Amino acid sequence: MNTPNFSTEKSDSIGYRLALALLVLIAVAKPILIDTLDPDCFWHLRVARDLRQQGIGPIVDDISFNSIREPWTPYSWLAELGMLRVWETAGWRGAVAIHAMMSAAFVLLIAAGCRELQRTLDRRGELNTILATTAACVWSLAYLSFRPATLAIDLLALAAWLILRDRRLMERSRAIWLVVPIGVLLTNVHLTAILLPLWLGALAAGAMWERVRVRFAPTREGASSGPSEMARPVACAFAEESRDASLSQRSTTEANPARAEAFAIELKRRSERYTLLACLCAISYLATPMLPGAMKMLGQLQFQDVMVSTPIIAEMRPFYDGAFGKVSLALVIFTVASCVANRRRIRAGEWFWLLGMVIFLLRLGRFSPLFAIIAAPVAAAWWPRLSDRPLARRPVALALSVVLLIAGLRVVSNFPNVSAPLDPWLNRNVPGDYPIAAAAFVESHVSPRTGHMINEFNWGGYLAWRLGDRYQTFMDGRTQMHSPQFWRDAFLGDAASRQSLVENSDADVAILPKQGSLFGQSLHKLGWSTVWEDEQSEVMVPPTTIVTIDP
Repeated sequence: MNTPNFSTEKSDSIGYRLALALLVLIAVAKPILIDTLDPDCFWHLRVARDLRQQGIGPIVDDISFNSIREPWTPYSWLAELGMLRVWETAGWRGAVAIHAMMSAAFVLLIAAGCRELQRTLDRRGELNTILATTAACVWSLAYLSFRPATLAIDLLALAAWLILRDRRLMERSRAIWLVVPIGVLLTNVHLTAILLPLWLGALAAGAMWERVRVRFAPTREGASSGPSEMARPVACAFAEESRDASLSQRSTTEANPARAEAFAIELKRRSERYTLLACLCAISYLATPMLPGAMKMLGQLQFQDVMVSTPIIAEMRPFYDGAFGKVSLALVIFTVASCVANRRRIRAGEWFWLLGMVIFLLRLGRFSPLFAIIAAPVAAAWWPRLSDRPLARRPVALALSVVLLIAGLRVVSNFPNVSAPLDPWLNRNVPGDYPIAAAAFVESHVSPRTGHMINEFNWGGYLAWRLGDRYQTFMDGRTQMHSPQFWRDAFLGDAASRQSLVENSDADVAILPKQGSLFGQSLHKLGWSTVWEDEQSEVMVPPTTIVTIDP
């Protein structure tokens, strides 16, 4: 069998490498210059502490006083323990560095996937790769942070690159079997591990469809490829002219039965190989001590979680929400339209894979990075082919070098130094992101009686981390940890239901936003008073709470 030869392919231009380095630097700069730590990271750290104390398995929650009382399943247990180890070893600066590295890895893996699919098609499109990777950044960077989901996204991007590389190498690469241990790791990191067997199942279905189509497709006169193309097992199937070759298979096989039989055997091997890989990755999903609870949690999050079905949580909103979301939507439409225009040239497996991720994307905005893992390579291959000449020009390379140098120096100089405290860094860009001063006041001046604290949704994780030795929070970002009725009363009900909820909480203190609080008005009606405030937050207490005020 003839195999494609890529050994003579020229190396990447300096302009391409510099442009890719700039995209990586943008991904690295975001957590250092723009972002703060994700609120979820703090409750992940608390969960890791509970895992250490109670053991690896379902645990009883003591973070929130409103949470379910029966044991629950921390399905991201391995990643959470890793987060805690990073925090204890390298501090919060280590968390920022890991966030930056995971974002950089995502960009590099996306670009590698783009190049693999282009090489499979025997094309070179450096500018297309840069633009498609930029689109992936638009779709994804907002959802990357220091938490288990980002590690899962990187692992899935690595698996996707191995899959695309395997398809370039005529689906005979030994490295593709690494997706099985990746699946084992994934299943202990995040529930999105279920996507890996689904992806491979889509490719298996695509290979089966190719077998059926080649066998039963009618003869088309004027096909551009002759019998020799049909002897190339997989590279041909990805090539532009391969679709014509497939359509002419009946006439070709009638003329050469031996070649037809060899090609049929090759098609059968491909479909069986993908089926085996999909089955092994599905079995790898069982390789977790949290299996029963993880399966239950997966169903609950997708079909029963009240908060998932509402726009209250930002990452649960549609990906096209807001002005920036409209740009994402335009890129998605352009990518899908390009695929439709080239539908006869795209293999069935890629179609099934892409359409499956479009469904996930339309379900929740948080699936945007997972959509980008396949959408970016497809975009690089099937967007209109652009000339690479701009990247080969010396002025462009010089300009990119200058931008990289200046931006790189700024990123390095703004990375927090060893002596930098956490509290001011958290609110350095948006004052009030975290109620740091309010938490310090409660820590110093409020005496716990019941140990219950009322707080808003996004502040629960931080307050549980900061004051967890003295107070249990009202709620936090773990939507699965509270009953549907609790969420209905807190967010979806009227003022009376919220007032009843906080009245029955028997809390000592409340830390709430100064503006737009859900519970402030209800607490005032119950006789609570404000004992401390700044421009962003306030501390409220009931008449029974003892507050010590320094003279």
